[in-house]
Amino acid sequence: MAICLVALIVQTTGQDRESHWAFQPISEPIPPLTQGAGNAIDSFMDSNPERALPRVLLRRLYFDLTGLPPTYEQIERFRKDSRPDALSRQADRLLASPAYGERQARRWLDLARYADTKDLVQTFGSERMRPYAFTYRNYVVRAFNENMPYDRFVTDQIAADRVGADGEPWRLGALGFLTLGRLFDNNPHDRWDDQVDVVTRGLLGLTVSCARCHDHKYDPLSQNDYYRLSAVLQTAYDPYDWVLPTERYLEVIPPSERELIERHNAIVQEAINDLNEKLEQISKPLEESLFRSRLQSLPEVIREDVRKAVQDNSDEEDPVLKYLRTKFETFLTITRVMIEDGNREFQSEAQAIDKAISEKKKDLKELPKIRALYDMGGEPSSVYVLNRGDALIPGDEVQPGVPVVLSKDLEPFLVVPPGPEAGTSGRRLALAKWLVQPKHPLTSRVMVNRIWQEHFGSGIVSTPANFGVTGAFPSHPRLLDWLATEFVSRDWSIKEMHRLIVTSTAYRQSSTRPDFEDALDPDNSWLSRMTLRRMDAEQRYDSMLIATGQLDPKAFGSPVPVIIEKDGEVVSEFGPSGGR
Repeated sequence: MAICLVALIVQTTGQDRESHWAFQPISEPIPPLTQGAGNAIDSFMDSNPERALPRVLLRRLYFDLTGLPPTYEQIERFRKDSRPDALSRQADRLLASPAYGERQARRWLDLARYADTKDLVQTFGSERMRPYAFTYRNYVVRAFNENMPYDRFVTDQIAADRVGADGEPWRLGALGFLTLGRLFDNNPHDRWDDQVDVVTRGLLGLTVSCARCHDHKYDPLSQNDYYRLSAVLQTAYDPYDWVLPTERYLEVIPPSERELIERHNAIVQEAINDLNEKLEQISKPLEESLFRSRLQSLPEVIREDVRKAVQDNSDEEDPVLKYLRTKFETFLTITRVMIEDGNREFQSEAQAIDKAISEKKKDLKELPKIRALYDMGGEPSSVYVLNRGDALIPGDEVQPGVPVVLSKDLEPFLVVPPGPEAGTSGRRLALAKWLVQPKHPLTSRVMVNRIWQEHFGSGIVSTPANFGVTGAFPSHPRLLDWLATEFVSRDWSIKEMHRLIVTSTAYRQSSTRPDFEDALDPDNSWLSRMTLRRMDAEQRYDSMLIATGQLDPKAFGSPVPVIIEKDGEVVSEFGPSGGR
């Protein structure tokens, strides 16, 4: 039997809210919980827990790290591998797999509220898509596969344009983070609220957006805290210099490559212009002939005046010519359809030219763009506390800042304006630096809790987006703190935390449930066994693709097209790229 040793849970009810565990810095160093333990996870476990069968353990490992099932041959090799480090070696192989980045990115994209379409899907077409949103997804996949340190990953999400990413232009794709979520195209205040919410819930595990209209009812977060955070983002989402989130792009290309593309496009465009000129040369005489023919059908007494009114567009103030233009302009406007009607020779030649133009346009190269947040430049507009959250009832002006309760024992939030020529206020970079301080009470705790949740189905804090007073208390607070300090000490390496967890005794347990364990630990809060978990939709779908040999492992690029069935179900268009 494997029973976890559980620390006493201190009730927070009735205590000062600022003394809540989540607002306290992590004490350093945190020793293992029992002497001689390999790590703090194992120190919770009995020395002889019931182990999962090799086949079960390998499938668990594959689905957790890559979202894909192992093959029969891979299971057999693992089952026969008697080396003590067999699991660790297998974990290393999967952590190096390209599928690892795709699986981990999928979880982060949920946090970021990523979508390729603008809102609830009713119809599909280019107008429904979020152009270049996929550049953010590409960034996240690559960052996970390259084991980017989490502190740099967070900094990129907030201020990649301010941390010297010019040498690695792909990192600018991280700036899509704050352009996702709901659009609120014409409501800056709702847009700020959405971004404050995704930053604080996603990175800090706090419901700061609850303080938009009044001080937070449970956590020590004031309305001023909320609007100070809003002021950080207002330099980008400025209501007096508003750019829609769906229209925020940056070009990411070295000058030398830009020059090559522009030179190539100039040659292609010249060829297109020549074809258009050729089309005009053959259509112009026919257009003029048809115009004269129609003009001749008018009474001779007004013919010249009508020609002047329509063709010369002169004497715009002359009421007679104005009347004639209104009366006859539509009649004398010659369209392409009119010219083709009854003239098969022209129709055939024009269609051939049209086809040649279309083919040439395919040769035009588009300058690479990314979906990105960026400051609008100039002096940031003022931010005011809005009474009851109403923009029509502004209160006191506030300066950019962070929640006061999280400022203890940390370096202060400090904005260093880079100068007017930089086109930015420096606020986003200041926020990013404040978030990734090693002693920050929440940044590392929140992320390791999410990683733990990926492997055990529930986090050590079972409310991963709410570490506040109304959230769940950690089932193992000392373990959470130990993991957080390990995360920082291991250079914020997400792969290292995955490796640490999947090679632990806790992870290798069987999921069998004896009756007496059910009675002692019905919710498995003490990790007396491995929690049974359902496969998610993507794991099931990809498993079927693998079983039928139709999985396409190609990564990156624009999204796979989707179609709507007659019953309203949205499915991937199972064509050349449908198995991705």
